[in-house]
Amino acid sequence: MGWRSYTKALDVWSVGCILAELVGRRPIFPGSDSQNQLTLICEYLGKPSEALIGRVRNETIRHFCRTEIADRGSIPFLELYPDAVPAACDLLSHLLVFDPVERYDVCQALEHPYLRNLHFPEDEPCGPVIDRREFDFERLSLSTEEFKEEILHEVELYHTQGGLEPDGGLGAESKLEGAVAGMSTDHK
Repeated sequence: MGWRSYTKALDVWSVGCILAELVGRRPIFPGSDSQNQLTLICEYLGKPSEALIGRVRNETIRHFCRTEIADRGSIPFLELYPDAVPAACDLLSHLLVFDPVERYDVCQALEHPYLRNLHFPEDEPCGPVIDRREFDFERLSLSTEEFKEEILHEVELYHTQGGLEPDGGLGAESKLEGAVAGMSTDHK
């Protein structure tokens, strides 16, 4: 709805859409354009609150929500998917929430009863937040040769950090060097 920042809450929304599509065996919000899609979302989730609409930065979207979206409540997911497992519908009701602040976060979703048999906290490490500058390399325009060097550098880091022993000449690094050397030089 016009949010400017990309957060994990957007990923949770996406997971909710995918789960709904798996449960319902069809796309949940197959909009033909952004206004049509927002209208479809509101048909299921109800009209967003005035407070939430007020937080939308884009004036066009705010105006559209206030004037074009019917004032209606949400349809329970169990009504949308009567053959679904009730726990799946309950999880959907927490994932597909307009307000990203009220939406489940990843940890809450993993702890939901529907995912009980898939949730293994000891195998779901949580790490520190990664600084955005760690991804500055994604904005670089590299030549093929520079790209090859970066790949080799990453392999070397992996071998050093992972404690793997080099295999004397014809190991993974040599094979990777050969594979990278065979890459076309006309790509950037």
